[in-house]
Amino acid sequence: MFKGALTAILMATFAAGTLDALAAIIFYGPILGKATVGQIFRGIASGAFGKSAFQGGKIMAVDGVIFHYINAFCFSVFYFFVYPIFKFSKNHPVLAGIIYGIFVWLIMNLVVIPLSKIGWSPIHFLPAVEAILILIFMVGIPVSLIMNSHYQSRTEHDEVD
Repeated sequence: MFKGALTAILMATFAAGTLDALAAIIFYGPILGKATVGQIFRGIASGAFGKSAFQGGKIMAVDGVIFHYINAFCFSVFYFFVYPIFKFSKNHPVLAGIIYGIFVWLIMNLVVIPLSKIGWSPIHFLPAVEAILILIFMVGIPVSLIMNSHYQSRTEHDEVD
């Protein structure tokens, strides 16, 4: 059981972390022209290291990647443990993923970032909607579907035994 749980959590972490990173790289890079890959990840690292992260070069960008996947891991673990509590998740995994994506945005923007060295900044409507949509489709839904698959396979396995 532990191995299956860890596999599901790591799969969700990898999927959410990678999809979210790719969306940020594509959206904030070529589409909006606001940031390079290095700037995106140094921006994440600035949560721990402050403004000095932007002068940190490649090592600081790698730190940003690590922090990014740590966040994805934490949100995957959290969903893993709340999934059995909310029966809604089992019957409506896509809708649960949409709700979870919004939840992730709220936690990141109202708790994590304000408590980090980035600090509080005003929330603007259009960028918030863009970020929420990215988190819904790149984090919430994939994590929900992976966890749903994990718990459904456990249920089917338990019925066979």
